Amino acid sequence: MGRLSKHYLVTFFLILLASSITLQFNVVKATTAKEIIVPDDFSSIQSAINSAKAGDTIFVRSGNYNITTGNDNQMSGNSLFINKSISVIGQGCENTIITTTQIGPYDVGIDIAANNVTISGFTIVGNANVIVIGGSANTVTNNIINLTSSNGGNAIEDDGSEDKLFSNILNGAGYGTSGLFGNETTGILVLGNMTASNNIIRNFGVGLSISAESPLDYSIQIVNNTIDNNAVGIFLFSVPTVLYENNIMNQSNYNIYTEISNVNATYNWWGTNDSQTIANSLTKSNDVTFAPFLKASNPQAMPIASPSTPLANTSPGPSIPELFPTVVVTLAVVLLISTLTIFLIKRRSQ
Repeated sequence: MGRLSKHYLVTFFLILLASSITLQFNVVKATTAKEIIVPDDFSSIQSAINSAKAGDTIFVRSGNYNITTGNDNQMSGNSLFINKSISVIGQGCENTIITTTQIGPYDVGIDIAANNVTISGFTIVGNANVIVIGGSANTVTNNIINLTSSNGGNAIEDDGSEDKLFSNILNGAGYGTSGLFGNETTGILVLGNMTASNNIIRNFGVGLSISAESPLDYSIQIVNNTIDNNAVGIFLFSVPTVLYENNIMNQSNYNIYTEISNVNATYNWWGTNDSQTIANSLTKSNDVTFAPFLKASNPQAMPIASPSTPLANTSPGPSIPELFPTVVVTLAVVLLISTLTIFLIKRRSQ
């Protein structure tokens, strides 16, 4: 094989290599998570969710967004249904409001049916089951969640695994006076392993209900929350792994109602330093260990970030055009091939 043929082979190989590199670069760009803006790109949050791919972020500009569900079961109607691993971020919860209207008793306002979903930066209003979480490793943070009905339902029902609920404000419609648990509404219903921290939960029949069926398999952590002004602060059907540094006080009936034994509820603030008053606020107080307890309200038992703080940069697009890196790489490859081709032509002419 002559020297010239070898040069042509080298040139062909370099062109093939450059094409492969450019193609791989474009594939990476094509699969990179993107940002979707509502209402700029899609008029509704659900249409944006339907278009999104796993890993995408949906930014929602401030405004009012209304959702009405069906009337037969929790999967029906037009509940906001999230079935892929995405983030949905509002432009500050005081001004980005999702109002859900549930017609049937089992309807859901926001139904999270995937893993690694994040919901943040909204006021979310509902009259029954405002948010239901399935899947695992989901995060609900920096929201105001209002349950407007006093006829039952949950602000958040967590059926998932390894979820995190933190820095939310949950408001009920009042706890009523009939029955031990008031109006049977619940701030957070825990049915799986999860962490609830830095939330404010008030004005429900039950502020927080832990009803996981297999507590030995779960890690349930309740830390740095303020649970006050409910009929019952915490209802325990299962033993939480960690329950400390919360402000649990000022319930109309009981701070803790338990149907189990050996509850460790030490290092919480109960609204008083009087041990007998604390004991009187607990059912089966001999089964609940509450001392030592905090001697004053825990100032850390509040949302970490202000709910009014905008959590997303919802600019219309990226500051650097997406094609710029591809153009630079392509030009560099073309320049390299051109230089080599000129060199080979000069060698041939000698």
